Amino acid sequence: MSESTPPLSERGVERREEILSRALAEAGRRRRRRAAGRAGVALAVVGGLAAVTAVVWPLREGKSPEVIVRRATPETLPAVAPAEPRVIVTRIATDPGIVERLAIHAEPVRVQRIRDEELLRELAAADQPAGLAYVNGKAVLMFR
Repeated sequence: MSESTPPLSERGVERREEILSRALAEAGRRRRRRAAGRAGVALAVVGGLAAVTAVVWPLREGKSPEVIVRRATPETLPAVAPAEPRVIVTRIATDPGIVERLAIHAEPVRVQRIRDEELLRELAAADQPAGLAYVNGKAVLMFR
């Protein structure tokens, strides 16, 4: 059985175009995010290889890295932190308005209430004649 969909109103066509443009924009963002992720992985691999090379290269030239082994005792532990920190920790602030800026806000639903007679008249005008049957106190729309 073949059912054809009724033509969209002007507002429906506009809404469909808006949904398509938003979907295409989101697909582009996902594509760029995936590419950035792949680039990050590649950068991590290159960085790891550079670190391994920095350790292995001196060994290739016959130089062995200097290794100092000391047993730590309470007397040998420093009482204060070293003067020059080896790791610097910084705080990266996030954008507090990012959610509001990137959110897609749904438009409020506009509902117009019509009577049963108006519904049946509009359906008949759209070449979809129908009738209403009331079963157990509920209206059921029945098409031919």
